Amino acid sequence: MPVLSEILKVNDIYYILGDGRLKSTMNSDFDCDASDISELMTEDLFSENTLDKVKNNSPKFYQTLINNGFKTTLVVHIRKAKTVSGYLVCAVKRSLRIWQENECAVLYYVAGLLV
Repeated sequence: MPVLSEILKVNDIYYILGDGRLKSTMNSDFDCDASDISELMTEDLFSENTLDKVKNNSPKFYQTLINNGFKTTLVVHIRKAKTVSGYLVCAVKRSLRIWQENECAVLYYVAGLLV
């Protein structure tokens, strides 16, 4: 986890499984609602430097991000073939964070290893 956090320049990596709960890999007490994230995830990867699209498409996930001080997010599917089993999420408290292509590729690769 420390190497991955360093590559992605994040303090934590979050995940969402079938129960729709956003959980932390570093803090077992972190448990928030993200049950509508599928409305946002029409592609394998979502990368935006603001939360505008999240607000419009996934209000519960948006509220969770806002309540925790996050201002931008990177999300990828965890899936095998056409079956989505969850999501990996990088969220940061900096506004206008621009996700680099190599960061997106690393998170996408890690999600592929989890199936």
